[in-house]
Amino acid sequence: MTGWWEQECPPGRELLVLLAEEGDALTGIAPLVKITNRFAGLRIRRLELMTMGMYAYNPRNISASLEMFSGQGDHRPIDAFAAHLSASRDEWDYIRFHPLPEGSQTLDRLSAWAKAEGFGCHVRPVFANAVIDLPGEMETYLKSLSPTHRKNIRRMENAIRREGGYTVTEVTSSGDVPSLLGRMADIESHSWKASGGVGLSRSEVMASTGWQVRAAIALGGLELWFLGKDGKEIAFNLSIRYGNSVESLRASYDSAFRDLSPGNHLLTRELSSYMERGISRYNLMWGDFDYKLKWTSKIETCYEMYIFNRTP
Repeated sequence: MTGWWEQECPPGRELLVLLAEEGDALTGIAPLVKITNRFAGLRIRRLELMTMGMYAYNPRNISASLEMFSGQGDHRPIDAFAAHLSASRDEWDYIRFHPLPEGSQTLDRLSAWAKAEGFGCHVRPVFANAVIDLPGEMETYLKSLSPTHRKNIRRMENAIRREGGYTVTEVTSSGDVPSLLGRMADIESHSWKASGGVGLSRSEVMASTGWQVRAAIALGGLELWFLGKDGKEIAFNLSIRYGNSVESLRASYDSAFRDLSPGNHLLTRELSSYMERGISRYNLMWGDFDYKLKWTSKIETCYEMYIFNRTP
């Protein structure tokens, strides 16, 4: 969020971070921004979560879920934020939050608060993430997949082993960021993203990916994997790790190697490593597409919430 505010923040946003404290302890953070516009002569003031994009399902967004922060299972900070919003109701016209994850305390507590206060409230699903619960052993995980996908993984692994010349390189803690970005951009220049999509060839995408990598390194959570063939890198997967969870941010592969499914091979190697390291959750992010649901049957829906004040 710090990186986004420093590097990406669109103009017209006023920082409005709320802190909940109990004694000397910080118990919750509501990372909000306030945006003021004019429409048909009316001043309209809305509140958003700090790193929100205009649309929930947007490849420029940096997170596949957002909400207010509080301790696990402790809804008191969220209730305190709601009480503050009630007390300052003259300072905002509507609230718009997304993408709020399934089971979000922000979604549940603010929906109940809006109803109790008589505010208008509208909630709608905006997309779903495909999430893999990692069981701890690769063989156990493979048995959970469909027979067809499991067979395809085995066939792909055997083909790559027979052909030889493939290497997997993992970058997890440090590295020369411009060099890492250049390696990823070179792979993308030979992928389908070279002619469509939101690729690293676009300067704003390169810039945002750069500070994401720097933030991941600073947090000690960078997960950047490369697949090479005879000394040439042909696929990468960029993720960020926090605790026992990994979330995928960006992935590409050289289209010339499509028949050998290099992206699938790299993901298989990653998941095996994560299970060995005790990581229990891998979020494929950004949609429950069929090619992602081959890896899991679990989806987590994300929502958009509007809360309307009673101002003109």
